[in-house]
Amino acid sequence: MIRSMTGFGKGEYKGRFGTATVEMRSFNHKFLDIVSKLPEKCPSEIDVEVRTLVQRRISRGKINITINYDRRGKAGMGIYLNKELARYYYRELTHLKKALGARDEIGIKEIIFLPHVLTHEDVALEEKILPDVKKATIKALSNLIKMRSEEGKFLRQDIVKRISVIEKELHRIQERIPLIIDDYRKRLKKNMERLSGSRVAEDDKRVVAELTSFASNADIAEELTRALCHVIGLKRALSTRIGEAGKVLDFTALELLREVNTMSAKSEDYKVSESVIKVKEEIEKIREQSQNVE
Repeated sequence: MIRSMTGFGKGEYKGRFGTATVEMRSFNHKFLDIVSKLPEKCPSEIDVEVRTLVQRRISRGKINITINYDRRGKAGMGIYLNKELARYYYRELTHLKKALGARDEIGIKEIIFLPHVLTHEDVALEEKILPDVKKATIKALSNLIKMRSEEGKFLRQDIVKRISVIEKELHRIQERIPLIIDDYRKRLKKNMERLSGSRVAEDDKRVVAELTSFASNADIAEELTRALCHVIGLKRALSTRIGEAGKVLDFTALELLREVNTMSAKSEDYKVSESVIKVKEEIEKIREQSQNVE
């Protein structure tokens, strides 16, 4: 089964401290390219974990990932008391009191509201939200792969139809090969009789020599055999493991195109040319589709 490289997946998980939302958008790319956008102040470990999850299940495509975390009010917030700074303030205020001869008492109430003595900050942010983000990522990844697989079914159907057309036209060429030489023999004999003004025998040395030369130069049997083998290769490529199918399809289609081009160059038969044109059109379309196959 083949998969498309384009798709979208979203996952959401409501945890103890808030809700994690992960969105994934994938596009065509020769390799796996992951671009992630994390919330501000989000630990880098979360990015590493998310990338690892994606790499385990996807092998090709550009994946744009957006991660959001909606915290519930003050959930996960901690209070931090900077004791060293409080001592510094107390010491300096005591010196100031003596210098001024002031009688005011210096208490905790005065110190605690001085800048940066008491602050709110996240406590172990990574430990709190990482499990939620991972669960949301798994959901988003599953939905993305589901969509890529569904699109892959349509890609497969389209490619199978095109392979069928190619196979049909190649068999037409195969059936045409014996007739090409026979048609040429008739035209050759007719022209020779017209020029000589007398009847020319079937086994005339000139006819035999010319037919032999023509058959040698216009022989496309080998190319046709290889082309039919490549058709089998295209069918097998549709069952190639995910991550290689697109590359195998494109390579095999290119090899098939080379054989067909050689047939076109060697044969001057108009019916063969018609079939070759149809085959080349289908090959190009298969190559275009292969660029979107994982």
